[in-house]
Amino acid sequence: MISDGNYQIKIESDVPMTNLSPGCYCYINGNPGNQLISLPGYVRSSDGKTITIDIPSTSAPNLYTPLFILFEQEGGGEIEKTFDWPSDIIWGQCSSVSTDNTPPVMVSASVVGTPAYNSVNLLLSATDDITDPVTKFIVNDETNGITDKVIVADASGNATLSGLTPETTYHLIIKAKDAAGNVSENYKTVEFTTGVLIGNYCQTTITATDNVTTVRLSCQMISDGNYQIKIESDVSMTNLSPGCYCYINGNPGNQLISLPGYVRSSDGKTITIDIPSTSAPNLYTPLFILFEQEGGGEIEKTFDWPSDIIWGQCDTEAPTSFTADVGIVTSTSVELLLYAVDNRSVIVYTVSYGSEPTIVTQNGTSGTQKSFVITGLIPETTYTFSIEAKDQFNNEASNSPIELEVTTTNGIPSTALTPAHIWPAGKVISIYSDVYTSVTGLNLNPDWGQSTSQSEIQVNGNNILKYENLDYQGIEFDHIHPISSKMNHLHIDIWTENETFLQLYPICWDAEESANEPEKYITLFPLNIGEWNSFDIPLTDFTSQGLTMEDVYQIKIVGSGNTPGETKKTVYIDNLYFYNDLSNSFSNLSVDEVICYPNPVKDLFVVKAKSEIGQIIIRNMKGQSIKNISVNGLEKKVDVTNLPAGDYTFTVKLLNGHVFNGKLVKQ
Repeated sequence: MISDGNYQIKIESDVPMTNLSPGCYCYINGNPGNQLISLPGYVRSSDGKTITIDIPSTSAPNLYTPLFILFEQEGGGEIEKTFDWPSDIIWGQCSSVSTDNTPPVMVSASVVGTPAYNSVNLLLSATDDITDPVTKFIVNDETNGITDKVIVADASGNATLSGLTPETTYHLIIKAKDAAGNVSENYKTVEFTTGVLIGNYCQTTITATDNVTTVRLSCQMISDGNYQIKIESDVSMTNLSPGCYCYINGNPGNQLISLPGYVRSSDGKTITIDIPSTSAPNLYTPLFILFEQEGGGEIEKTFDWPSDIIWGQCDTEAPTSFTADVGIVTSTSVELLLYAVDNRSVIVYTVSYGSEPTIVTQNGTSGTQKSFVITGLIPETTYTFSIEAKDQFNNEASNSPIELEVTTTNGIPSTALTPAHIWPAGKVISIYSDVYTSVTGLNLNPDWGQSTSQSEIQVNGNNILKYENLDYQGIEFDHIHPISSKMNHLHIDIWTENETFLQLYPICWDAEESANEPEKYITLFPLNIGEWNSFDIPLTDFTSQGLTMEDVYQIKIVGSGNTPGETKKTVYIDNLYFYNDLSNSFSNLSVDEVICYPNPVKDLFVVKAKSEIGQIIIRNMKGQSIKNISVNGLEKKVDVTNLPAGDYTFTVKLLNGHVFNGKLVKQ
């Protein structure tokens, strides 16, 4: 499939092909009789060794005759050789495969700006024979515990290395990595020292007026209404001066050394001051610290409080337990399942992918798996996702980034589905299925003004309905009547890669009113993504809503895309038919003739009838029998205590041959 609605066949031979036989035919737009050699897109190369046939078609071409190829034979003339088309052709979008064994070449590496306390911005450059631009680089620094860490640059070469230690000198060895995974043989080095923790990160270094004594200052909000100052020095501090004051609750005159939260360590190298305050303290006098001086006595040194103190809650702990797995994959999206634990509540996940690359960020919650869906991808394309986990203070998980390689699907069922049970023809009224003969007057694409694009495709030689951009779609046919006295179930098979639920409406005609009966529906749920979903729906699910099911002439399917603001999805439909699963003919009894209660039920389900009951069958929503009870009486109490909560169907068979079907809700 070259693109949507455009297909191509390529035939290559080691010896020249003089032509294809006129007997090679295919379906185009669902119609047979299209001769391959007569198509405008038929091209034979000058050496005869390659034939290509371009086929514009709204559905996949069906090659329904063998491939007859003509070759020159020795002595003159032509010989026709016969080849069977493969039975498993899937018209996916092909991609060329080549082997890239040439490593990239590292060109340059430099530091941009001033390193932060735990990260550095780099400008990196490399060349490669295929990958352009090169955006992946491998970083090592054995001394500081960095081993083969992958970082991703943007198209201009800008990258950030995170998870570093404050006030540490790094010697990075940087190599380039191309899209094929080849690593450059050469490398570049950069050297830098990370900064100290300041501002929101709660720490800074201040120097005394004599430019000799240095102390570290930490200012942080412990919790709402609770603040703390920590002063650390390499030499013993005898005390703070009585002249150090601050605002508390907006009021001045609070002497630091007189606060109940003032604590000096036994070695004098650490002083902490806890300050309960409804607003951030304002340190409005200089910091006067007393130190012992040689020869005895004390010396007071003056430090100015930093002007950029932000009383944030400090955090230097990196996230842990970081994992990344692949969830649901479709033709245009990939679900990433992300998890990490942090001492704060928020995890920041950053995902890079593609050659540009594309970089997207989303927040998650510590200790909770995050579903991060990347959309807008190309079908049948392999992507490498590089995922980082950080907290809000830019602390990065030690195993970050994690790389995942994922290939998107083609968005088409890989196999057709034959119904699990094939009923005798007399027990089926088929609307759409290759297994049974369909009803007359079938119209698969009535013009109801909807936006849905309807087409037929073939999978393994089986016809399947494709509804693309689905809001709602319908099937029309000649009036079928009566349904309710002949059939007791409606079957449908659904395949989708992105739809979450569908609504199914049988459209019934009221002959007395000469009009449609009010529309009623049931919901097809759950839908398992990327696999066939089979539903066997008791007709009582419709008749219990008031539909007579005496005259049915349309089936309508409504998707989630019919809701304003919702994205319209694509679904595939097959094997839509009514059937009768009972061994003999029956008619549904009125509610007066069979009484069933309570419904919903917790433990005992009571069934009473005016005629003797022969059998009670309870089935799950897949149609599987889970309770089969012989009765031979007018009343039976059925114990359903051990049934899981959910929806069920039940059948009551009377000894006179009459049958009652209903829906049961277990609480």
